[in-house]
Amino acid sequence: MSATEASVDPVITPESTSGTRSVTTSGVKRGPKPKGTLSAEIVARAGLAILDRRGPTHFSLRGVAAELGIRPNAIYTYAASRARLEQLVVDLVIAEADITLLDPDAGLWNERLEAFALALRGALIDHPGAAPLLMAAPLDGPHALAMGEALLAVLMEAGLNGPDAARAVWPLLVYVIGSVSLEVSDAPGTGTGLPAEADRVVERRQRFAELDDATLPRLYAARMVIARWPSTQQFVWGLERLLAGLLTASPR
Repeated sequence: MSATEASVDPVITPESTSGTRSVTTSGVKRGPKPKGTLSAEIVARAGLAILDRRGPTHFSLRGVAAELGIRPNAIYTYAASRARLEQLVVDLVIAEADITLLDPDAGLWNERLEAFALALRGALIDHPGAAPLLMAAPLDGPHALAMGEALLAVLMEAGLNGPDAARAVWPLLVYVIGSVSLEVSDAPGTGTGLPAEADRVVERRQRFAELDDATLPRLYAARMVIARWPSTQQFVWGLERLLAGLLTASPR
């Protein structure tokens, strides 16, 4: 569907006696949706599809309804507000990170945390349009809560007491979500897909090559390292040091 077609308000046809109906957008028929098949997951997947295809500026309750071929009020049972829709989509993205990577038999505690953090980063990078939602929506969906429970278990296994483990979860999540958000904001485009990591590094290298070494000598000298900030290598470097710091900090 083109951007022109997507910008036209959907035309909703009257319901049939069977409870099904169809939606057209610029003459394109979305097709009838059988009554009773709607769910919170279906609503969330429709919202995520919009973010992936068109970016966060087109994300709305009305847009999700059009995506599903239903009236907007039909999704209110599952998403009564935009905030609830954002929560559903965020939890769906989090669910793409394999939580079994945190299981006790999956390796040493630090290996498990690193593997899961990389998996969560990968899920967020796969859906860059959802990055703004991760910074705004509460992480209290079922998958987010399961993630928090599993992270607490690993950190307590590593030697932190309950309160310190709870404190440690916060900087871990801030690191993963914040780093991806910076990667998305730094990359060219509209949030509908990131260029390959290598291409993003090359683009940054070219950008920082224009620095004036006379007025910014330290930045100029570090430009090759700075160009690799949006890379897996940089992410792991920071993560390893964050984990080491969390475990060696004096308890309070």
